[in-house]
Amino acid sequence: MTGREIAQALTERLKTELPQAEVRAAYGGQFARRPEQPVVCIDLQREALSDGAASARLGVWLYAPAMETAGDLFAAVCAALRGIACTVRSVVRGETQYDRALQCMVTACTVEVSSNATAENRLALTIGGYDCTADGVTVESETKTLRFGSVGEEKPHTVATGDTVYRLTVDGLAAPEAVFAADGFAVAVSGRMYAPCAWKKIAGNRAVIEAGGAETETREGA
Repeated sequence: MTGREIAQALTERLKTELPQAEVRAAYGGQFARRPEQPVVCIDLQREALSDGAASARLGVWLYAPAMETAGDLFAAVCAALRGIACTVRSVVRGETQYDRALQCMVTACTVEVSSNATAENRLALTIGGYDCTADGVTVESETKTLRFGSVGEEKPHTVATGDTVYRLTVDGLAAPEAVFAADGFAVAVSGRMYAPCAWKKIAGNRAVIEAGGAETETREGA
């Protein structure tokens, strides 16, 4: 499948699985106020083909009336991707924020997918300096809200933005045994470095890692 075909397949699958939402190829500025129903916009941002391997980056925007609805939409996107004949290399969910102009919650997501003529097409990543592979990685971020108040007062007198934490869910992880004993390590995947990291959960073929920071990797000569 080409990147365009994957984007079209995701759009059609979500139209079936989310009958209560409007699913469209991309946001065209057609609504300027709070949408009456959830909206999912899918855009093909990049597509490449090399030696029979197709890769693509999709931008997926979720417009929802409430924070809970945004979570349900993201879960539906992840489920739909698993039903498409492609390799999901990573799914990065941005923070859900309230858009005053549209009067709804907006979540921007980035999906990296690939389709290969060969059977082996796994995602490469490093954990604590060890080379590993996985079926795919989902990244979610959350910025903590700090509330400062006085004893005896119900409402805080100061609200500030705290640290941002990242949660990486790794499916089908194949790694050396020493990796799972590491603590305070770094994870490099899809051009991003996450650190410091700690294992939160390891169950079956799924592992959850929590990171205290993230930055784009720089390459020499770039």
